[in-house]
Parts: sequence; structure tokens; C-alpha cells
Amino acid sequence: MERTPVTPDIMPMVGLDMSLAATGFCCKTGSQITIETIKTKPKDFPMPLVRYRHIVQEVMDRIPKTVGLVVIEDYYTPHNIQQVGQALKLVALGTLMRNAMDVMGLPFIIVTANQAKKFATGNGRADKSLVVRDVFRKWEVEAKDDNQADACTMAHMAHGLWRIENGSADKGDFLKYEAEVLGKVLQERPRYNF
Repeated sequence: MERTPVTPDIMPMVGLDMSLAATGFCCKTGSQITIETIKTKPKDFPMPLVRYRHIVQEVMDRIPKTVGLVVIEDYYTPHNIQQVGQALKLVALGTLMRNAMDVMGLPFIIVTANQAKKFATGNGRADKSLVVRDVFRKWEVEAKDDNQADACTMAHMAHGLWRIENGSADKGDFLKYEAEVLGKVLQERPRYNF
């Protein structure tokens, strides 16, 4: 019996922008895009760990079992002392998310915020509003917020990374800056089950 080769155009690719208040989720299967924001409030949970587990479960419930690759943004690095507390909470959430995906054997790779911004806009220091704009311009996806735009960008990155790793990408498939980002991600960034 002959097997049909799996192509990235029929395999789901997922992008995640983890957040305590509004996690961005995007699943790209071919030209079909599912995009949403998973929102939570601290008052709805008896303690932070319960909230983190809830967010992780909501995300895990949305990731298709046949996912080709999940791209998740790396931990947030605070710029000043006032942001350290929030950064630690995001590290806890991000660690639980990575652990859940690893335990399930899901393939994922971690990218920096600057890499995602550059892949979307050509500029690694672009303002969040420009990412939202360029997600619409490049992929005709109307993101309702920057979390959705970031997740959409990372789902497209997952598609590109999967194609490169599986030899189905042609040199002309990517803009120059997109190819640069994908090459650096594959060379330098942590990957799991991929």
C-alpha cells in the first residue's frame, strides 16, 4: 500500500503568544486560518497556578493532534525592576506550556519576539501596531489584537520552518528577510520533538 506524503498545506501549524490576560492562538492549515484570543482574569481563579493550568489546558485543547509544528515566543525579558514580577508569572506560564507540549510529544520551537516581528514586518524592532498591519497586508488576516497578530505570524513561521526542514521549500518561497529569520531560528533556537 502506497502512503500519501504529508505536506505542510494539509498539516496544521500553530503559533502561540502566551499571556496571562490574553493568549494569542493561531492554527494554519493550508490557507485556512483559525485565530483567537484566550482571555482570563485573576479574580476568576483561587490562585495563580490554577489560572496558569487553565490557560495551558485551553491551549492544549486547541492544538490539533496532527500538528506539524508549534512556534512559541520565548520568555519576556523585563526592561526595568517594576516588570520583574510580571515577567516571573509569564515564565511560570511559559514553562508549564512547554512542559505540556513536550509530555505530549508535540513538535515545537521557541523564537524571540524580535524574530517574529522581523518575519512579519522586516524590522525586528517594529511596533506592535505595525505587526497587526502587516499580518493583514501579507496574509489578509484581520487580527483583533496584537496577541492574535503575533500568533498568526508564528503559525506562518511554523509553516516555513516545517517546509525547510522537510525539503519542500523552494528558495523563492520567502522574502529575503523571512528566509534570514527562518535560517537563524533553525540554527540558533531551542527545538523540541522537531
